[in-house]
Order: sequence, then structure tokens, then C-alpha cells
Amino acid sequence: EQIRWDGQTDNGVPVADGSYEFSLTAWDINDNYGSSAEDSVVVDTTEPNLLVRVPSDRIFSPNDDGNKDTLTIVQEGSEEQQVTAEIRNASGEVVRTFSWQDEAPAEVTWDGTNDAGDPVADGVYTYTIRSGDRAGNTASQSLANLVINTEPRSVFVTVSRSGFSPNGDGNADSVTFDLIVNSTEGLETWELSVVSEEGTVARTFTGDELREEIVWAGANEDGDRV
Repeated sequence: EQIRWDGQTDNGVPVADGSYEFSLTAWDINDNYGSSAEDSVVVDTTEPNLLVRVPSDRIFSPNDDGNKDTLTIVQEGSEEQQVTAEIRNASGEVVRTFSWQDEAPAEVTWDGTNDAGDPVADGVYTYTIRSGDRAGNTASQSLANLVINTEPRSVFVTVSRSGFSPNGDGNADSVTFDLIVNSTEGLETWELSVVSEEGTVARTFTGDELREEIVWAGANEDGDRV
């Protein structure tokens, strides 16, 4: 009633990947023959191609402020019967899913929402994509430590005196700005601008590591006194 083929030749050697035709022929003692129609089966032992590229920055803040509101995951792979991807939180719960059928996986842009369209909580997430072909071969890739952080930073600046005279006489020639941020964890850049009443930027200080204080001697970016 059944004939099972394990993809090997009569000598027990695995055949090469490809398409194979089959048919059934039967006969009796009087040489009366009967044959089935030909059909085909595909031998495929190769797992799907799948590659997920690590983003340059895995931290984003989907709070609609126009800065890092989404996270883009660039990936590529072969066109397969079914490709699925999911994002799980630190507890292992699936919060967002994506799928592609009979096509190669496209890049994913995640806006920090779940499948219902609701924002997920701040925390660490993992992205996993799985690809499977019709022969049952599978492949998977994961991307861990995707961080959502929408907590606003508290920023303060104080000045050492309300007025000063940068004339080089040694008396009140500069002012000192004290910079205070509630948390420097994950801090990428900071900027302090000194702006005139007319709105002209006189001097800008910036960096990637926060300085606790900045001394300004009343000069602009070119070193000329304002």
C-alpha cells in the first residue's frame, strides 16, 4: 500500500538535490501491464538562506518626538514557503509578529507597538526570525538586547554669576555653567548653547561625555569677544 523512499540510491548513497519523477508499473503472470501516470518529487536538503544585520544602535525611544522613534532591522533571505518573525519581551512573551509567505523577508521597522497597536513598556526585547521551506528545512536568526527607553531626562543648568566682565583685568572675567542631568546612562550627546537676547547663538559647547562644568570667557566660536 505504501512505498517509502529515503532519498537514497539503490546503493544507499544520498541523491543530489533536485526534481525526480516517479511512476508505478505492475504486471501479472500473463504479462498484462499497467502503469500509473508520472509524477515528481523534489529532494531539498539545503536550509533556507537567512541573514539579519546588527543595527548600529539597538536603543530607541518611540515617543513621537521625532528622534529615534523607530528601530529598523535589515535582513535578507531566500524566498520560502513561510517566514515568520517575532519580538519577545524580557519575560519571553511575544509582543509583535511579522510574516512573509512565498517571498523573501523584507526589512522590519518597529515603532515600539504590539500587534494590537498599543505601545509596549520600556525594557529589553529580542527579535527572532524563522524560515522554512516545503521540504521541512528550517533556519533561524536572533537579535537580542533591543532596548526601548522613553523615560525623559531631567536637565538643569546653573550659572556662577548673573554678570561678568571679560576684559582680562582678572576680575570676573568668566562665568561657570554647572550641567546637571538626572542620568547619564546611554547618553550619546549633549549640547549647551549661549544665545543672545536677539536669538543669535554666541557659543556652543557639545560632547559625548557630559562635563560637570563649563567655563565661558565671553568669546564666540572664532575666539572674538561678544
